[in-house]
Amino acid sequence: MLSKSRKTFFLLFTILFAISIILSSSVKPTKLADNSNDVLYEPHASYLPKYYKGLQPIGNVTITSIQDLQNGIIIVNDTDNEYGMEYPENIGFDYLTEFPSAFLGVQQIADSEVWDTSTLNGFITIRINETVKYDYYYNDSRTITHFKSALAETQDSQLHRITLNGTEIDLENETVFRIIDNAYVFNYSSFRPDVQYPNGSLIMGYEIDYDLPLRQWQLVQPGAYIDGVKPIYLNDNLTVFDAYFNYTFAPGGLEHDFNMSLTFLVNLPDVEYFSDFSMTTYTGNIILANTTPFTEYDSYSNKSISFSADLNTNSTTDTFSINSKTNYTIEFKNRYISYWSQDSLYSGRDIRRRVFEISCISGPPSIAVSHFSLNETTIPFNDKISISSSFIDQGAQSRIITSSNMSALNGIEGITVFSYEEDILGVYKLYPGETDVITISYSTPRSLDLTIMDQINTPIQGAEIRVFYSNKSYGTVMSAGTNYPISPKFSANNGQISIPDMPYGNFTIEVYFNGEYIGTFSAATTTTMNYIYTSIPHFPTTILVFLFSSLAFVAIGFFIYNKNQQ
Repeated sequence: MLSKSRKTFFLLFTILFAISIILSSSVKPTKLADNSNDVLYEPHASYLPKYYKGLQPIGNVTITSIQDLQNGIIIVNDTDNEYGMEYPENIGFDYLTEFPSAFLGVQQIADSEVWDTSTLNGFITIRINETVKYDYYYNDSRTITHFKSALAETQDSQLHRITLNGTEIDLENETVFRIIDNAYVFNYSSFRPDVQYPNGSLIMGYEIDYDLPLRQWQLVQPGAYIDGVKPIYLNDNLTVFDAYFNYTFAPGGLEHDFNMSLTFLVNLPDVEYFSDFSMTTYTGNIILANTTPFTEYDSYSNKSISFSADLNTNSTTDTFSINSKTNYTIEFKNRYISYWSQDSLYSGRDIRRRVFEISCISGPPSIAVSHFSLNETTIPFNDKISISSSFIDQGAQSRIITSSNMSALNGIEGITVFSYEEDILGVYKLYPGETDVITISYSTPRSLDLTIMDQINTPIQGAEIRVFYSNKSYGTVMSAGTNYPISPKFSANNGQISIPDMPYGNFTIEVYFNGEYIGTFSAATTTTMNYIYTSIPHFPTTILVFLFSSLAFVAIGFFIYNKNQQ
């Protein structure tokens, strides 16, 4: 049987040994399994482009009236050539149709679709009827009469009839009538060889279909810094902004040379969505409403723009621009952090991809908006691997994704996506009703390095940390629908934790010790070593283990001493 003193000794020794074991084991952390496995995450929604080929309506242009048309010329001489045509003889030359030509209407309006922001060449076909009279005057022996319409150099006209003093001329008789160099030529002496001096009235009536060209025809949204237009930056989950458009065309062509005054009627696409109309010429001079009729859009009466213009059809300055503005709303769908909806590992351990679901939710239905930008300040430009659009992957044309280095402009690290600068192949755009998935693939070459300190600024072993990014658990997949956080990390005996393959930026660190929450702290991958100063009590475990071990040996010695005294 053990004596009472022996029992006391063994009980005391067992207690001290257990305490030593517990204290020793508390500094050896058990590391949880890391969930950072390769996860290939696809966007949770699939969207289709509205216009695959990039075509969009450009409306139509027509003519409602002609107020004036340059007169033709008439020549009377002794031969059937055009000698002397530069010196027209207009004595007795009258137009019998009013003012001076009869406008018979439009045979073909200018109507088309435009390939993105490229220019078109269209035409308007107008039908004109002209009737002219020439009175031969006394003792004029010239018998060859030439008449050339101002439009004759452009299209062939259709002559209806020629009469002389009420007698109709046979147009099939080439000795009497011919068409030479687009001029009607009547030989009086062949028609009346018995008359020495022509007399009476010669009347010619004809119709002509004239194709009025429209050059540089386009509907365009000016880029940033053009005509005072400011860049459009998407700065919120929902951005409402004004966009300015110019509807331009140049009537006439360089090969034509005559003057005319007419009234255009322009049916703009989605005109009910536009406001603040104005008009300028090619040279930038404003066409004032009180000098040139210009009817602004009235949503209660029509959907057209009407204006009158005097133009020389071979002038390069007769280019008209109808200027107006509208507004669009762009939204980032399924937003999780900032503007993006997903961020995940993509390849290996150090390549991630960030997904933006960008949607144009309001605006003119058939007109795309462009020249807007998103500043992504949490991915350095040099970390960018690629930027892609789901629309391009689906075969949609002219959805060019461009980017620029923010630091080159203002010293701030980051990427400007959908840059307002137009790429050589086009510019990125969205139609109302479209949602595109933009993906930025980027590298993560940094590490998040921490040293956990206790309340007397001494590195502490066994502290547990959890990592958050913008108050969301950081992990291999981050999104509203799926989130795979990385496992908790524990500090080594020097208090340090190093997490490799981390993105650029700031993180939030939650610290726990012995299962208890200690506090929340900030850290960044741009800092070489982040020192985390906590309120964890200073607990010198090694000293305590040594103390309890010493006490155990003292107790053994005391027991032996007591035994020897017996």
